[in-house]
Amino acid sequence: VDFFIDKDEDKKTRRYDISMAFQLTPFLSAFGFKYGIFIMCEPFLILAVQLIMLQLALYLLSDEVYLTRQRILYLAIIAGFGLATKLTFIPIFLLPLIVIRGFAGKLRYLIIAGITFAILFTPAYPDVKDFFNWQEMILMHTGLYGGGHSGIFDKETFLKNMHALFTENHFFPFTVILLVIAFFAVNFIRKVRVRIPVKNRRLINSLLIIYIIGIIILAKHYRAYYMGFFHGLAVLPVVLIISGIQYFNIEGLKKLKANAKNFFVLIVGLIIIVDLYLQLKPNIQRQFSGRLPQR
Repeated sequence: VDFFIDKDEDKKTRRYDISMAFQLTPFLSAFGFKYGIFIMCEPFLILAVQLIMLQLALYLLSDEVYLTRQRILYLAIIAGFGLATKLTFIPIFLLPLIVIRGFAGKLRYLIIAGITFAILFTPAYPDVKDFFNWQEMILMHTGLYGGGHSGIFDKETFLKNMHALFTENHFFPFTVILLVIAFFAVNFIRKVRVRIPVKNRRLINSLLIIYIIGIIILAKHYRAYYMGFFHGLAVLPVVLIISGIQYFNIEGLKKLKANAKNFFVLIVGLIIIVDLYLQLKPNIQRQFSGRLPQR
């Protein structure tokens, strides 16, 4: 996916910093190293999310005012694939639906995504009844995998999972804070609102809605590897911030604009290194604690 993203980005936008952002996405946490080689749904989920984010980033950086039919086609096929991979993809599935403007475009997206999902979901058809019964159990019980008491949420578990969401991956709260700041800036600060294009503002607002939905879902039913779709999402808020800088003619930002590529790679690289160290530190200590000589 990084190879194709790099070729697509460099060919269409010549934004090497954006291309680098997509290539770094799988390594934003220990997840990419720990689960990336396993045969499981999450690596495919990250692939689908990254491709959705790529199409939205290309739309953002292009001169398109609205999503074209071709881009809606790509988004719908990818969304159908993601939804057939795992139902935790639902928040991402909703993102293009919110961004697309006009009833006809939304309907086209839903029909193509539905057809793609129906085709890719065929291996599960013999067990589809059991599958949806199991999903109902998960939704209507407070514990993991349909366990616990009857009910949608358990307050204590919800708060515990919410804490885990914001502490186990240090890059995640960074992107959430970045997105919230961007949301308030483009909606409530007039000088920013008048300079930022409507599509940028629409993407920021839509992303915040998706983040909120995803956080609620994971706070109800949390496992660290369920964070996969957030890792794919993380790059777009950064892209939005970088692309937004060009609309402001602030003296202090001129050098930043000129060296955006090097500055971006340096900052994100440092964040990734520090984040990985903090996440892997407990495992490293456990591995070597028994081997260190006693003093």
